[in-house]
Amino acid sequence: MTAPPFRGIYPMLYAFFGGAHGIAVLGLATEVGKLSPAERADALSWTAEALASRLPLAVTIAEATIEKQVDAAHAARDQGAAWLIIQPRHGTSRKPICCGFSAPSPIT
Repeated sequence: MTAPPFRGIYPMLYAFFGGAHGIAVLGLATEVGKLSPAERADALSWTAEALASRLPLAVTIAEATIEKQVDAAHAARDQGAAWLIIQPRHGTSRKPICCGFSAPSPIT
């Protein structure tokens, strides 16, 4: 699946507003850091299933190691995510980045 252009409104799932161009799951500074990896996987699975590819899905990745981030990114891709929001690992000063699966990336 080629990711559509990243544009429009992507409300967090708990704050859904009509007219959204996609759905983002797992937040930025809220639930993504509070849930266990298994709970994050469940939230992704439930959201992807409910969305059923009707809109693009953006998924926040926030794992403790680069290897776990790559594994989570692959899981998101396999569940149909069009975009990733990569949270920096805890203790770094980097800002989150966004990437789509249609762009060249090491997550292929």
